[in-house]
Amino acid sequence: MSGRRIGRGDDRPELWAARAAVAERAVCARQLRRCLLTGRLRELDVWPAGRLRPPHRSPWRATLLDCAVDAWLRAPTADRQARLTGLVRGLRARPKQLGNAELAALALALHRAHSRAAAPVRPALARLALRRLRESWSDHAGGGLWSDEPAGRKGAIANGAAALLFAQLATEGGEKADLHRARSTVDWMLQHLLDDGLVVTGLSVAPDGGPGALDRAISLTGNAYVLGACARLAVSTGERGWPEVTAGLVGAVAEKLADADDVLRGREPGPALGILSRNLASAALALRDDPAANLAARVVFASAEAAWRNRAVARGGPLFGPEWTVPAISPTERPVAGEAPAPGPRAERELSVQLAGWLALESAALLERAGFDDRGSARRPRTL
Repeated sequence: MSGRRIGRGDDRPELWAARAAVAERAVCARQLRRCLLTGRLRELDVWPAGRLRPPHRSPWRATLLDCAVDAWLRAPTADRQARLTGLVRGLRARPKQLGNAELAALALALHRAHSRAAAPVRPALARLALRRLRESWSDHAGGGLWSDEPAGRKGAIANGAAALLFAQLATEGGEKADLHRARSTVDWMLQHLLDDGLVVTGLSVAPDGGPGALDRAISLTGNAYVLGACARLAVSTGERGWPEVTAGLVGAVAEKLADADDVLRGREPGPALGILSRNLASAALALRDDPAANLAARVVFASAEAAWRNRAVARGGPLFGPEWTVPAISPTERPVAGEAPAPGPRAERELSVQLAGWLALESAALLERAGFDDRGSARRPRTL
């Protein structure tokens, strides 16, 4: 990477914005389809030869919406606005069929699409989702929201996504109690789900209502959301404790979830690494003058660089791999003569893997616009 600084007077093309635009075109061309009659957009689960996801069962629609919002914020155009409209209108989610983790992520993405990019509102869905999430808090195991896991469990993803949603709503037209909900949910996670600096998957509730067994597997997505919630609280409340907590989480993520080259690693179903990259970028913007902001930015840029460097070339543009430090292989690429084909379906076909790569590039482009360079130095005012 060049290491150049990005200042207000820099008239050179923005590297990460250009790369994010290339990823955007590739993912949308390969895995989005528009209904000619209604204009609604649906996604292919895999590429090539994938099937359109049922409109009521699209597990990665929240991340797809986040990518589309980031693309619009990077360069607002009529086409990007139309894409957002098509994605929102094409959503036919049924809250009763969704667990709290998926529901919170979807509600968060829909709120962000409306508040940041003026996407259409889905009032019935938003109302049902918020009511259920607000009512999901219980005092069992000390607090927290019930998750979508088997009965008697409280998980990191549901609580982290809900906390970030409540933190955003607190300053963007939500209920007065949403700020308290955000604080309480994050406090509960830090007290009960933090193990050696990182958030674990969740815990079970004991028969007497107290905390039960802890699932100590690290949750990449849970860490992403709680980091985003802490960053949001650091900006919106002005309370001293939240920047310290955010910086601590950034340090733990960089130490334990990134390699020696600052590249995020780890395996988790879905676009977890991309979501973690996006919330690291939010932390860098929130902390700005703290050394942890430089660290968060370095991880974001290094991860995006690795994803880009190890991309494969496929029809439509770059194709990302599930591990950004390993060269991706296009599913349409024929094996070299004498070489056995890879066993089983390639992960590069999955929409979630491509969304993770796209989100990594959008995260780098966000920091680029904010004045960060690839070494983490900042030059522009704080913004989320």
